[in-house]
Amino acid sequence: MVGARELAISWKGCWDFTPNAKSRFSEVAKLQSIGWIHIQGKITTRMLSQNTNYAAYMVFLLERMDGLRSSKTIVRFLKNHQSISNTSKNGNFESRETGKIARTRGDGWMEIEMGKFYNGYSEEYGEVVEAWLTEIHNPEGKSGLVVEGIEFRPL
Repeated sequence: MVGARELAISWKGCWDFTPNAKSRFSEVAKLQSIGWIHIQGKITTRMLSQNTNYAAYMVFLLERMDGLRSSKTIVRFLKNHQSISNTSKNGNFESRETGKIARTRGDGWMEIEMGKFYNGYSEEYGEVVEAWLTEIHNPEGKSGLVVEGIEFRPL
């Protein structure tokens, strides 16, 4: 998992980095108030097993859904700056690409699948995979989102 401190989060001044007893990391990112959200996580495929299918998951909590309920969220999934997928999602953290909504994990956090990719061998080994979560269509103030990180997990 790429922890909150390692994510590229736009407008970091609108986020608090604070401890959370449920997290495996020393800090999580807690959204105070912002009109737009842009979160980007990336990992090199060398950190992952070769010849394996993976999915990326945003791992989060919702303390409240201020401004998030009616959001239109764009998830971009890139491999070496080439788009693998680009999907839009409306409200409730529902993925049009996967047909899944956010679910509660065994550790108490929630997750939403952001996209899938295959980590191949040879020339593909060592590429960068990026997963972006962007909400820029509704300038209404948003708060209550707590991000632990983006997890890249084998299928």
